[in-house]
Amino acid sequence: MSVVTVWTKPGCGPCAAVKTALTAAKVPFVERDLSAPDAAEDLKRFQRRGLASTPITEYSVKAVPGLLPSEIGEVIDLWRSDHHVEQT
Repeated sequence: MSVVTVWTKPGCGPCAAVKTALTAAKVPFVERDLSAPDAAEDLKRFQRRGLASTPITEYSVKAVPGLLPSEIGEVIDLWRSDHHVEQT
């Protein structure tokens, strides 16, 4: 199964809010710096999809740009469903 990835960059306030929401929901995630040199190909992949700013919350085939609580909630629900975790 896929892991939730939060693409960030230094000084990104909305990125911190997304990470807080995932942590509060007990959804594990990996944080990746989209401005890092080793993320250049990922940045290009997101740009081709029209996504160019952080945060980008990615899970499975879903990529959520920015801090959109309802869509972050969808990622949380999808992760819980895939991992058979009930909402607390």
